[in-house]
Amino acid sequence: MQYLYAKQEWDGFSGSLLLLNNGFQNFTGEGDARIADGVSNLQTFGTHLEYNSDAFGAALNAFLQTGERQNNLDVGGTYLLGLDFSFKATDIIGLGIGTELISGNKADTADTTEAFFPLYGTNHKFNGFMDYFYVGNHANSIGLFDIHASANFKLGETSNLLVKVLNFSGEQELPSGEKSLGTEIDLVFSKAFKGYGLAIGYSQLFAGEGMYELKGVTKDAAASSQNWAWVQLTLKPKFVDPRKGK
Repeated sequence: MQYLYAKQEWDGFSGSLLLLNNGFQNFTGEGDARIADGVSNLQTFGTHLEYNSDAFGAALNAFLQTGERQNNLDVGGTYLLGLDFSFKATDIIGLGIGTELISGNKADTADTTEAFFPLYGTNHKFNGFMDYFYVGNHANSIGLFDIHASANFKLGETSNLLVKVLNFSGEQELPSGEKSLGTEIDLVFSKAFKGYGLAIGYSQLFAGEGMYELKGVTKDAAASSQNWAWVQLTLKPKFVDPRKGK
């Protein structure tokens, strides 16, 4: 891996540029006869722009990929575009709205793809907390169009409630012609204490007909209710330097 990263900050505005090359080892053969066979290089480049004021914020992500994925899979015309806005409605309510479009595979040949490949997954940060996409799955599949809205409520000096709704659809149609994948609702309550923090989350997916087709299961075979809940305890210990004696 080789990369170049540059960032500049101004008053209320920042911009960064990323140029990244990833080399993937190729292999031929099967089992004990499997041997290394050169390297495929994938290039990712783009920018992140962000603006923030006291009451308003905006962020733009724009990235392209070219080159080859593992085993000489040609990559071309791939992109990731994201735009988010945030607004401080009151001292206790913050609102957000945004969209993201990730290109999918439209090629008719097995040695070419137009699907963007998010590298080094940032689990939970994008596309919902239930991780239906791009966390160990969904590689070289149809693209993803995500529209999301959120509200963050300050319930006290040390507690917050986040409510986020995300609607998913494919960038391309599935073989049936379906594009709708479903809607997810994420709820997170967080509270800070002295030296530690507690977060409790719940997510519910209302799957569309396309989700069952995309995942390769029938609606009857899937669970009637798709959800998960979690609790996270964050500890922030204060380490003592024995040389200072305190």
